Amino acid sequence: MTRAKNPKSIDFLLLSPSLNMGGAEKHLVRLAQGLRDQDFNVLLVELGPRGRIIEDLVGRGITLKNFNKDLLWIRLMLPILLFWEIRKNQPRAVYSILPIPNIFSALLAKVVRDVKFVWGIRSSSLEFTKSSLRNKAVLFFEKKLSAAPDAIVFNSKSGRNYFASLGFAVDRAIVVRNGVDLVSFKSAADMHSSARMGLEIPPRGFVVGIVARAEHNKGPDLFLEAISRLLLEDKEMYGLIVGRDWEGFEKLNDLRSRFGKNRLITVGECIDVRPFLAAMDVFLLTSRHEGTPNALLEAMACGVPCVATNVGDVQDLLGWCDYLAESEDVDKLVRKVQIIRGMSVAQRTQLGQSLRARAEYEFSVEKEREGFLQILDRS
Repeated sequence: MTRAKNPKSIDFLLLSPSLNMGGAEKHLVRLAQGLRDQDFNVLLVELGPRGRIIEDLVGRGITLKNFNKDLLWIRLMLPILLFWEIRKNQPRAVYSILPIPNIFSALLAKVVRDVKFVWGIRSSSLEFTKSSLRNKAVLFFEKKLSAAPDAIVFNSKSGRNYFASLGFAVDRAIVVRNGVDLVSFKSAADMHSSARMGLEIPPRGFVVGIVARAEHNKGPDLFLEAISRLLLEDKEMYGLIVGRDWEGFEKLNDLRSRFGKNRLITVGECIDVRPFLAAMDVFLLTSRHEGTPNALLEAMACGVPCVATNVGDVQDLLGWCDYLAESEDVDKLVRKVQIIRGMSVAQRTQLGQSLRARAEYEFSVEKEREGFLQILDRS
């Protein structure tokens, strides 16, 4: 797809609830940066509060707008505001992510011509299939409107199959895997020593870490159970938790009281996770449900050996891998970590480098962007 002839016109309007720290939001920021790097003109619209990672786009030549207002009448007018934004800018494509923006996009697709509308359905949309009545209502309307967009982008085969089983129209669906900034994460290897010193981890310490929100799908209870066994059996073992909402777990507080805060370290939510991935000897993914997990791709890009539950498209990400366990199988997760623990430094380095090479070959940002552009050419 070639860029617009008029340098002031908009090629793509990207629509998001709020650019916070989730994988879907990171995907949209990567896509906006990649499109702009190819000289496409991009307008990114947030419907919710201004997110933290929006700062990554400031000064990059991307037009940013936020429609989040406290006034009720403005909230009720959101579809009309979006309609006029599209009419004014005449983008060639509108790409929305997550359920609420997708619903708005589908409604607009029924009245706006000569603009392609593309949905992004990420694994994080799974939360709308469960829990509250509101989420179930949102899912119902999203399903009813799923035939409206010109294309639907899933980031995993498992996600596409799951939503197809719910009754979504997937005849125009395509899978485009997440990409990872390989240049940025390659530099993490140089942070290894300084990152561990900053966390007060001794040279002989062996660090098992996770990067995740403490929500049920991510298996925080499974990670805590696994790390408790590892800490008990190995005095040189350390746990590292990066992500929000972990402090509410009673088991976490019990473990830190038992083993000390210096052996089970929590650092909260971080925009830049590279120093913490660099400090790890093993990245442990304990998720119950996933699509294409960004955190796993980032660990691979850092060259960190990975142990993971075999959920979603995780096996496709890792390729041939003997370090998988079924969901909820804490015993096997612990055994796999212990196998890597027993390796020499050279063996662990070789394992990490093989995962890095796979990320370079399969999951570059450029490949993610090109997959998106090919969808627009076909739809």
